[in-house]
Amino acid sequence: MHEVAAYYGRLNCLVNLAATYLDDGVVSGRETWLTALNINVVSAVRAAQLVHPYFMIAGGGAIVSFTSISSSVAQTGRWLYPASKATLLQVCNLNVI
Repeated sequence: MHEVAAYYGRLNCLVNLAATYLDDGVVSGRETWLTALNINVVSAVRAAQLVHPYFMIAGGGAIVSFTSISSSVAQTGRWLYPASKATLLQVCNLNVI
């Protein structure tokens, strides 16, 4: 973040697009769940936390987070991706990021 802000003179936007499609549905183990949540949710939250001070300096900013129709439409055999995208959508709705 620091290098981007230094190069452009400010940092006032963030785009969250990282995702993993790891998903074995009902047989997905704990590690797979944690990996999916870390990539699809936690990375976006952490990026927002890291960019916040730069937004304050710039007088504001905007965050665009990509979710998916999977956040609200059930998909047979898929649990992790839809659950993680629904979680990210809810975090955005709460104006946390």
